[in-house]
Amino acid sequence: MFCRRLPLNNICRIATPNKFIQSIIPIQRSFTTTNVLKDVIVPYKPREIKVKAPVFRTPTRITRGNLPFHTRKELASYLTVKYTIKNIKQGIKKINAQISVLRKLNVREGIKQLSFMHSKVSRILLKFLLTITKMTENQRNVDRNRLLISQCYVTRGKYRLGMRYHAKKRHATARRPRSHITFELKHVPQKENERRLGIRGWTNKQWEKFDAEILEKLEIAEDLVAQRGGEEVSVVEVENEYARIHGIVKNRRGRGRQQEQQEEDVQNE
Repeated sequence: MFCRRLPLNNICRIATPNKFIQSIIPIQRSFTTTNVLKDVIVPYKPREIKVKAPVFRTPTRITRGNLPFHTRKELASYLTVKYTIKNIKQGIKKINAQISVLRKLNVREGIKQLSFMHSKVSRILLKFLLTITKMTENQRNVDRNRLLISQCYVTRGKYRLGMRYHAKKRHATARRPRSHITFELKHVPQKENERRLGIRGWTNKQWEKFDAEILEKLEIAEDLVAQRGGEEVSVVEVENEYARIHGIVKNRRGRGRQQEQQEEDVQNE
């Protein structure tokens, strides 16, 4: 059933779900006032948006944002030295891929990163970084552990042209690139409860914990070598001795666990 279009002075109210006309209320044009329309038409009520109060939690641990840091103005006032190594036989693109790892790191971490690389340029950079660190420590009387690699960039040197010979009396020009690398070291004084120097890593306290663990393992290895009369000791034996001293239980499966159980049974008998 379809509802025909009614004039403006009539209102068609559809109430049933089957879309049948329930009733037609004829209203004369003279009585179509705003008050009558307000009674018939349901007024629109905007939805009230309830704004929740922010949840406040007490900090249970110290995060990176809570640790003290050095501002740009403070970094600009610190001692800064520059060193440049020139005429390295390598292109800019390959060198920049390696020195991008060193930016904003402390010198100690930068030396470790270069020792992991196995390339021609990384060996040159490692030797150069060790040299300038020692020079800065001796000449400026600063602590080498507080040196930061604030900038490390490469510039183009003079490219030389050479002859490259082919077969059948043919030749071509060979481009031999040269590059210059500049290191900028900055001495950053220590602040109380600061995070580890550089853009990566944990706090100094956590790194000191791991350094102490490594030194203790080295002492254990020296003691084991002295007990065995100069015989070499494996890493597994040192780890097991360290776990035994500190009471660390390691989960082992298979044959190793069976052998330990047999040894314990023999000792008990």
